[in-house]
Amino acid sequence: MTAPQSVFGAMNRSLGRYPDTEILFDDTFESGFRGWQELHTDPSVSTSGPTFAPLGLSHPSVPGPALSLVTRSKADPGIHSQSIAMKRLSHREITAGIIDFEVWFAYGGESQTGFSPRYLHFMIDEMKGGTRHFWKNRWRLVNEADTSALAKNWYLSSQGEDIYVDTTLTTDFPWNGNKGSESYYKMSVNLSTLKYGVCQANSQTLDFGAVSGVTPPAANGSGTFDDPLFNNGLNFMVGVLNRGAQDYMGWMACTRMRATLRSA
Repeated sequence: MTAPQSVFGAMNRSLGRYPDTEILFDDTFESGFRGWQELHTDPSVSTSGPTFAPLGLSHPSVPGPALSLVTRSKADPGIHSQSIAMKRLSHREITAGIIDFEVWFAYGGESQTGFSPRYLHFMIDEMKGGTRHFWKNRWRLVNEADTSALAKNWYLSSQGEDIYVDTTLTTDFPWNGNKGSESYYKMSVNLSTLKYGVCQANSQTLDFGAVSGVTPPAANGSGTFDDPLFNNGLNFMVGVLNRGAQDYMGWMACTRMRATLRSA
């Protein structure tokens, strides 16, 4: 009898057409959450308990199984109207190469006139050689200054995890009421150069590596973290957020998520 494969052994396989590409994970949700979990907020910041609905495995607007994220239906007092899902690949030592994080998803809100959610987030939390970076691609649907106006623009975390640079690039992800039109997004980060790579939104190419004024987004402003056991950790996140004086419930349903590592 052969020994069962380890977790990382099972993940250490390549895409047939691209032998230099390793699959880190490739998740659909027929058999459960596949290691995706809710990211809870720090109680010292949010004192009113859980800030969002639990993750689900289906959504009425999407056929078939999907990882479902739903915000609260309320105005946002800080961070209370968000839902973030995270997958941890802790102690997965990766020191170079390009990480691609692909998401097949639909999104929408409870109101067809209030335009929610405000933001979609795609994130890679990477801890390489004792330095931690929060790479974030944030897509903004609605202009906070004029909630009747759709912005559809991209922001990148830069310098710090909560400091953003406006790329001036826009994407028209289809917002089709709650009919669940599916979109595709690929986030890329080059760990060899510590820069964003060429990303893709449906058929649109987004060269975020060419955006000026972007520096590696160091956690806590310095890239330090308290627990050395986090070193070499690699986490992936998707999120749906509401911001503004009047918000409606927003949702995001992911039918497939995949991460790969390829040569730089």
